[in-house]
Amino acid sequence: MKEREERELRNNVTVRIRTMLDNIEKLESSNFGKVNNKIIQDAISDLDNSVKDPKIHQQSFDFAIDILKNIQNKDRKKPIDPLTKVVNDTLNKSRSNFESLSEDEKNKLIYLTSDQIQTLKDNDTALKNTYVNKKVEIHSDAIKASDIYKEVQRKME
Repeated sequence: MKEREERELRNNVTVRIRTMLDNIEKLESSNFGKVNNKIIQDAISDLDNSVKDPKIHQQSFDFAIDILKNIQNKDRKKPIDPLTKVVNDTLNKSRSNFESLSEDEKNKLIYLTSDQIQTLKDNDTALKNTYVNKKVEIHSDAIKASDIYKEVQRKME
C-alpha cells in the first residue's frame, strides 16, 4: 500500500511540475510574441502613414518606372522601393531600441507577469486539491475488516 501511495504521489508531483513548466513556456512564448507583434504593428502604422504621403506615391511610381527601364536596358541595378525603405527603417529603429535596453529590461518584456504567476499558482493548487481530495480506494480485505476503517467510513458518510 505504501509503495503504491508513494508512486501515486510521485506521479502527481511529476504531472504538476510538467504542467507548470509547459504553461510557463507557453506564457513566455506568448509574451515574446507580444513584443514581436508590437514591432510589426509599429511597422504597419509607419507604412500606413507613409502611404498617405503624396511624395511616397510619386516615389513608388518612379520606382516602378525604374524597374521597367532596368528590364528594358538589361540593367541589373535594383532601385530602392520607398515603401520597403519605410518598413526597413521602422524595423531597424525597433531593433536598435531593443538592443539599447539592459538585459533586465529585455527580460522584463518576456518574463511572466504577476497575473500570469498567480494563474500558474491557481492551476497548480487546483491540480493539488484534485489529488488530495481524491477518494482513496482500499483494496485490502484485512484493512476493510478493521474497526478503525469501519469507524472512518462511518464518519465520512
